[in-house]
Amino acid sequence: PDIAPLRPETCRDIVWFSPVGIFTSTPEGQLTFANPAMARIYGYSSPAELIAAITDISRQIYAVPAERESFQRQLREMGQLINHEYRHRRRDGSVFWVSLNAQAIYDQHGELLYYQGFSTDITARKKAASQVESRERYLQKILDTSGEGFWVINAKGFLQEVNQTYCAMSGYCREELLELTISDLDALENPEETATRIHRIKTHGSEMFETLHRRKDGTIYPVEISVTWLDQDGGQMVCFCRDISERKRAAEALKTEHRRLENIIEATRIGTWEWNVQTGETIFNQRWAAIIGYTLDELVPVTISTWKKFAHPDDLAHSAKLLAEHFAGERAYYDFESRMRHKEGHWVWVRDRGRLISRTEDGQPLLMFGTHTDITQRKEAEKALWESEALFRGTFEQSNIGKALTAPDGTLLKVNQAFAEMLGYTPAELDKFDFATLTLPADLGKSREAAQALVSGQQNNYRFEKRYIHRNQEIIWADVSVTLLRDEQGAALYFVTDIVDITARKRAEEEKEKLQAQLSQAQKMESVGRLAGGVAHDFNNMLGVILGHTEMALEEADPVTPVHASLLVIEQAAKRSAALTRQLLTFARKQTVAPQIIEINHTVEGMLKMLHRLVGEDINLQWQPGENLPPVKVDPAQIDQLLANLCVNSRDAISGVGKITIETSVASFDETSCATHLNCLPGEYVLLAVSDDGKGMDQATLSHIFEPFFTTKEQGKGTGLGLASVFGMVKQNRGFINVYSEPDQGTTFKIYLPRHDKSASGPERPTILQTERGQETVLLVEDELAILEMTTLMLTRLGYTVLAANSPGEAIRLADEYQGQIDLLVTDVVMPEMNGRELGENLLSRFPKLKRLFMSGYTANVIKEHGVLNQGAQFMQKPFSMNQLSHKVRQVLDAA
Repeated sequence: PDIAPLRPETCRDIVWFSPVGIFTSTPEGQLTFANPAMARIYGYSSPAELIAAITDISRQIYAVPAERESFQRQLREMGQLINHEYRHRRRDGSVFWVSLNAQAIYDQHGELLYYQGFSTDITARKKAASQVESRERYLQKILDTSGEGFWVINAKGFLQEVNQTYCAMSGYCREELLELTISDLDALENPEETATRIHRIKTHGSEMFETLHRRKDGTIYPVEISVTWLDQDGGQMVCFCRDISERKRAAEALKTEHRRLENIIEATRIGTWEWNVQTGETIFNQRWAAIIGYTLDELVPVTISTWKKFAHPDDLAHSAKLLAEHFAGERAYYDFESRMRHKEGHWVWVRDRGRLISRTEDGQPLLMFGTHTDITQRKEAEKALWESEALFRGTFEQSNIGKALTAPDGTLLKVNQAFAEMLGYTPAELDKFDFATLTLPADLGKSREAAQALVSGQQNNYRFEKRYIHRNQEIIWADVSVTLLRDEQGAALYFVTDIVDITARKRAEEEKEKLQAQLSQAQKMESVGRLAGGVAHDFNNMLGVILGHTEMALEEADPVTPVHASLLVIEQAAKRSAALTRQLLTFARKQTVAPQIIEINHTVEGMLKMLHRLVGEDINLQWQPGENLPPVKVDPAQIDQLLANLCVNSRDAISGVGKITIETSVASFDETSCATHLNCLPGEYVLLAVSDDGKGMDQATLSHIFEPFFTTKEQGKGTGLGLASVFGMVKQNRGFINVYSEPDQGTTFKIYLPRHDKSASGPERPTILQTERGQETVLLVEDELAILEMTTLMLTRLGYTVLAANSPGEAIRLADEYQGQIDLLVTDVVMPEMNGRELGENLLSRFPKLKRLFMSGYTANVIKEHGVLNQGAQFMQKPFSMNQLSHKVRQVLDAA
């Protein structure tokens, strides 16, 4: 009858729920289908995860290249594989055995469409087979070296196994013997006696008897045979055979042989025992007694009580339990490690391994045979190993420097707590991590160079500096020292790495380099100033002579003559030169000044009309005076000259219509703030700021703007002394100057003059208000690394959790990855990629309750007029002190 075909859904269920891994792949090796069993076999949680991971099945799962090549070659040549066994690799890198059946599927034109196959995990079977094979080889080796002939006979009388001793004894080779029965070897040829003996052996389980055997050459010789009956495989007899020809001929020779055999047994250093469970009678050999320091004569009478007498009391109960389980058939062997009291008083460790070889007719245990081995050295070695491992664990785990064990392929095998904390992880999270993912890509070459030098033997230890990537993407500098441990054959086992965090030192070095650069620049400016002052002084004297003589010559020359006109040109050139000389003297801080105690707002207001005329009608000049400004001590003429130079500079930076803003306010600096500003002393200052919306400057230009004769203007339109004069005037009055500028973002000059206090010779130290602290999480964004690090330090000391980002893109990534609540965004306004307002709006879509505080070196008015900040936005002027930062952050966070 016809058999109904399976329904499609039934076929799908069979494939899907099959315990055998089933898969299909493209000709290139990309998995296209896998059932759950396939995913489970290869260590994946689902078929989809397995398919996504395996893009080349032959490259990714084969643990042995030769097997991969064999698989590819046979599948290509034969089109199919049946029950081929290979070693594959699971997801976690472990190697296991599979039985693989695969087939190439072609279309009607012979084009390869895909591969399909079945994969079965046979690791357990392979392991078991290997163990059995190893054990059989071991037993065969023991038997082959035995002085007795040995064979196994099945229920039909055929020999199933023989050792080399019996081969030599009988004159047959092993292959010949395995084709014979015991009757072929027995020379008595008495079937009735043989049948009776076999019955007796089956009944009692064992028997020893003497008989005659026939060699291959026909000679007959006497043998003594010991037989044990085994019920397995339908019944087997295990026989030990000894040629007793010599014993028959001479008793002395037999005694000698007997002693020789006893010596062989003793040489094995293994004690033996035979115990009659019913009577308690026990037979020990001399080695058994020697293990605990006695002779057999000293232990007479020898019974099972003898063992109990010397056994450790704590071991007796467990021994009884194991014996009961063995007698009940729950254990194939009695196998027990225990302590026994040595004659000299100390404890020795022994391993007793035995087996029940016969029972009474009613099934009670009767005869048990076993071995007794001294394992004291092994136990001591295990203890020493444990202590060594404990010492290693203590040294490794408790070390306050990072430590890691890394496999030759780069997999982290073990890390200690210090290393994990250094990178923001737990040790468990770094288990099986690839060190390359923790290393800054630019430094991977150093690590590989170290590994190559150690593996090749060129160096025993390799030390270098590298950068790691913290969990929060911060860069961690480390001093790394690596050594390589090898196995007995010299192959690389794993790398031992000591990692010391030197990030703080590196940052200190970077900060030192920055301050050194600032100091070098200041020293250069000081040297140029001294040179300019000396040249200007002498040149000024010569100009006095030129102008004096020119004036006298003009009085004598007829105004209508060409000479008079020439003298006028000389006079004008000399006066312009004198003006340049005054600027040089200003830069050198050697001009004559008359400092006065002034209100700077009044001085600026007195200059406004002149400044309006100076910058022209196209420029909107705005004045934003601060309130309650303290007085400063400075020459008012210097303020006038300073404002004129800055406004002219701003006017020249504006193309067409533009705006210049002059502002004043109060600024305070503490020790932390002054750390990043050369010539800054902690105290209170009056800030005079001049900002424009001109074309701005790049960093290269900013680094030279205060140098004499440096100018970006066209030939003949600038002397390069304007900003140099400003720099000189500010330093002459013990102040300092900061410049903020970006291309196409305008420029702000901030001049800080120390407040005047009649009771003090220098700037007044600010009143230190009580610092306001907090516990919220702050996302800090600043593209200037020095300011980012300084502000991070301030906020951390104030108790806040800080997520520091060097760019808007990094800030967005940190916000996406952060699992908790971000309470406040503190961001620079003018940055690459996007400005602070755009960044705030971007983050508000993720954190609707996020509060924002903007900061900039540009003044607040300039920022708002650029349209970067909305009306009412919270703003903080750079630079700021830690107190100012603490108050402003709390003000924003506490606002409704």
